[in-house]
Amino acid sequence: SGDRDKDTHTVRSVRTIDRQYRKLRKIRMFVDPATGDMRRIPDVWDNNRIAAVREQAGLEVLEKLQRAIRWTVTADDVVLKDEWSPYNNFTIVPYFPYFMYGQASGMVEDLLGPQELLNKATSQELHVINTTANSGWKVKSGALTNMTVEELEQKGAMTGLVLEVNDMDGVDKITPNQVPTGLDRVTFKAEEHIKSVSGVNDSMQGFDREDVAARAIEKKRQAGSTSTLSKPLDNLTRSDFYLARHILDLVQTFYTEPRVLTITDSSPTQQTESVQINTPTPEGEMLNDLTVGEYDVVITSVPLKATSSTASLPVPLKISSHICATRCGVSFNPARFGSSPIPSRIRRTPRAILF
Repeated sequence: SGDRDKDTHTVRSVRTIDRQYRKLRKIRMFVDPATGDMRRIPDVWDNNRIAAVREQAGLEVLEKLQRAIRWTVTADDVVLKDEWSPYNNFTIVPYFPYFMYGQASGMVEDLLGPQELLNKATSQELHVINTTANSGWKVKSGALTNMTVEELEQKGAMTGLVLEVNDMDGVDKITPNQVPTGLDRVTFKAEEHIKSVSGVNDSMQGFDREDVAARAIEKKRQAGSTSTLSKPLDNLTRSDFYLARHILDLVQTFYTEPRVLTITDSSPTQQTESVQINTPTPEGEMLNDLTVGEYDVVITSVPLKATSSTASLPVPLKISSHICATRCGVSFNPARFGSSPIPSRIRRTPRAILF
């Protein structure tokens, strides 16, 4: 403590550390004796409010141990915040492309080694080329008449150099060494390593030959995306699940006031509809109460828009031909729309199907 009082240096920056961790604590919960459902009582409620709700709804109060989140913020050795978090989940939703045995890694970490090898090989190749530009001279003693050997050493690499000699065989340019054959192979191997580690083939980069069919190129791109991005996309779906679960919990916990939601459908006309939530009725009930009920979160993924459009393109062509046949006297079943891969917004617009 005495040494710290004598320290007079100026602190320009202080690191602030935000920690969120789970810890057991006693909490009070409302219990429905008939169904056994339990709901946590907010920490800000006093005993009078709890007693009023308990008497009005016929509930019981129970204390139990439950895992809660402790929120601690420190700056150097000063505690700025140390209290229970008002949320049931962590405020940060993580995403790791690869997470195995407690270790997280990104999508480019495995590419650092091949990229460093490529940079080193390219730099070495450039160094060899630069050193061979001025390979030197072989000069016979007394052959130079317009300059000395020292001047030739300094100006020998200049453009438009003129040498005056008394013997044509007295001065000869030294043939530079060739670039080692293995050096360019190292560069090629480094590039191939980058492709193999990243899983990005020539088709995904658009470097296919001109005689390759477009459908084959598309299949190669899909295969490359499946083998390379399957695990990162699965983890992204998991992060989306965490995010949706957190938003659901926040809405049910904090969206307690009356609100009006405006919903826009996915039709081409984009019609809007207003929905009132948490609205009290004259009968004393709550209309569209979001705080009541338990919900499951399901995350589904769809292909890229270009891939989905390409897959559903032949279907409108066939349907349009069927419609043409219907006009000619052949029956057509509209129920086939239900099992087709055509997006719902196009199904509701028959003119879009007929182009």
